[in-house]
Amino acid sequence: MPVSRSTVGKKATELERSLRLQPNCEPGLCRSELMESFTTIQLSNGLVLPWATAKEMGYLPPNAKISDLS
Repeated sequence: MPVSRSTVGKKATELERSLRLQPNCEPGLCRSELMESFTTIQLSNGLVLPWATAKEMGYLPPNAKISDLS
């Protein structure tokens, strides 16, 4: 019997909430490329950019890591 996607999504959400994980990107549980694509930062001028884009544009140092946010 196939499992519906909504059931898988609900279970994933339950786990994220019960373990208090960040949605989609918990350090150590997913690849840094994924974390960089899901994480956004807000610049002082109010512009919101994906982490990877901000890094490419020079707003973040090349060696900046998501874990530096904490």
